[in-house]
Amino acid sequence: MTALVITPEKESEIKAAIVKARANVIPWAKTRHTAADADTFMLTLADRKPGSEKRPESVGVIFEGGVTAAISFEEQPAGIMRHVSFATGKPGKNHLMNPIMVAALCELFGIREFPPTHGKVWIEEYKPNHFAVNVIELEHEREAGHA
Repeated sequence: MTALVITPEKESEIKAAIVKARANVIPWAKTRHTAADADTFMLTLADRKPGSEKRPESVGVIFEGGVTAAISFEEQPAGIMRHVSFATGKPGKNHLMNPIMVAALCELFGIREFPPTHGKVWIEEYKPNHFAVNVIELEHEREAGHA
């Protein structure tokens, strides 16, 4: 079992990570080649498109006990998306974070609701036999007339 302790210092670190990620929105041109073709709940390494191994940088936060979080803001066809990812660092699908912990972290990272109405939740294999819970939520809709 993984436990999280959220101190005021960790909350400050999370807020700084959000500010840094928001200041560096990842353009759609950098991620369009990595988007999965299928709407799936589980994305394995085998499902990834060639060349998608190298994703643009997210801003990371490391918690005691080995939990890692990453946040990015990404331009997508719908608009600007807030994307967070949470992993325990332990191998195997049985070491995913439980939904209560994910929901609590989502709130800290600015996700308005879990699961998001205007977004998606999925599990992604980020290296062989290591999985993370990903949550993406629409932050700002694309303005009409902008492609």
